[in-house]
Amino acid sequence: MDMRITDAEAREALRILRVLSRIRGHTLLTAKELDALRRGRLLLKKINKRHDKDRTDTQEARDIQNLLECTTFSDIDSMVGRLDQLGVYYARSGALLSEVVGMRDAAVAKLFHDEKETILSLSPSLANKLIGSASSELNALEKWLDRINAACKHQCDNLRTMISFEKERMRL
Repeated sequence: MDMRITDAEAREALRILRVLSRIRGHTLLTAKELDALRRGRLLLKKINKRHDKDRTDTQEARDIQNLLECTTFSDIDSMVGRLDQLGVYYARSGALLSEVVGMRDAAVAKLFHDEKETILSLSPSLANKLIGSASSELNALEKWLDRINAACKHQCDNLRTMISFEKERMRL
């Protein structure tokens, strides 16, 4: 998972670090310096929490992807078991997809809030590219989860067909 932070977060962290470098060695801090220190700690926690959530979602998507890539079935019971398992992963991938879309929308809203003047000064096509690039990792994860969700559905349909075929073959 890419651990880059957004430009707005980088600028805020740089500003906080500049304030902190000016106060290095001082034992008495002004209210502004204390506030910068507090906001720096909160920003670091926020960045770490977001990256932890991204890593968790990506790992879960990777686990589901690995399951989807295994296709060994020996009998009807294993097919039914796999169908049950796919139903769970189908639901989970849909929930993850919904979470990622919400996270992406929040990232876009935050970027627009932080960079409103810059975005409004750009042409519409450049503004769209800037906003899209700010959420590129979430966009990629969203597309991947959408494909995982579709693959779960298609594998469920395929397994139902295979089970029907095996039942019909056993009947004859």
